[in-house]
Order: sequence, then C-alpha cells, then structure tokens
Amino acid sequence: MNCREAEKQIEDFMEDNLSVREVRAFIDHIRKCDSCRDEAEVRMFASVIADPDAGEDLGTYDLNDILDRKIRSVRQWILKVQVITAAAWVLNLALIGLLVYLVISG
Repeated sequence: MNCREAEKQIEDFMEDNLSVREVRAFIDHIRKCDSCRDEAEVRMFASVIADPDAGEDLGTYDLNDILDRKIRSVRQWILKVQVITAAAWVLNLALIGLLVYLVISG
C-alpha cells in the first residue's frame, strides 16, 4: 500500500468499513510511514473533538493513544473473524465427512 491509498482509507478505517485484508495493509503501512500515521492520528483526534458524546477527556488526550486503541480494537476484531472463519471451515469439513459417510454406508 502506498501513502495515497492509505490516506484514502483513513475514514473507512475509523468507521470500520475495511475488509480484514484492507485493515491489515492499512495498519502495516501506518506502522512504517510516520506521515500517514500522523495524518490518521490527527483525523481521529478531530473526529473525537467533533463528537460531544464521545465521553473523552480532551484535557489529557494523547494523539498516539486514540490510534493505538483503535488498532488494538481492530486487531481483536481480526482475531475473532479468523477464529469464526476457522470454525466454519471445520464445521463444513465435518458435514462433508458426515455426508460422505452416509452416502457410502447408505
């Protein structure tokens, strides 16, 4: 991912509108690119300021913290998606095995 693509995806990242693959590429890019990380931090901070119901204490706010919390949250979401996907594959394989067994023994 290049900077232009990353900057276009900041809003979608903030609003959880990226696929797992896109999130991974985005996070990977902003971990390596200080310019894009700074832009993401500023935009996320601006969205917190714009939302009076966010409940954030802006007096002690850390720009890095909001992005880091979001990244941790998204990583947890990715892990859940991976676990659910793996479980679905296991169930599918078990059902296919059961069907094969029923057809053969049937």
